[in-house]
Amino acid sequence: MSELHVPRPFSGIVLLSYKCNFKCNTACTLLPVWRGNWIPEEDALRILSQLAEEVKGKYANPEVVGVNYVFHFTGDGILKFDFLLELVELSSTLRLPSTFVETNCFWCRSDEVTMSRMEGLRNAGLRGILVSVNP
Repeated sequence: MSELHVPRPFSGIVLLSYKCNFKCNTACTLLPVWRGNWIPEEDALRILSQLAEEVKGKYANPEVVGVNYVFHFTGDGILKFDFLLELVELSSTLRLPSTFVETNCFWCRSDEVTMSRMEGLRNAGLRGILVSVNP
């Protein structure tokens, strides 16, 4: 019997939660109805640190956003903004490339709140945002 050799990872996903306040037709969170569980902070920090070790030196420019570089927080991470901000800061410190956050922008109810959060995430090292829309 031959052995399967799995290559070392070059990207990864830390799933903070399936929690979302919408039920878009295209969302992976649509079925079943997900509880509001969140990954424990210590687990998220450990996973980020381990992933950073695995991808170290694999990217010429970690600041460039690209499909194969995506490090993705899923669910609507902005439901727990302070937790998300901490993880984006850690990802930046660990030089994990192209951190993305997905959101339906439910929180964009005023220019002040929108700009404050977007600037906070950008300053923490966020390089991309995926806005989900229910057509």
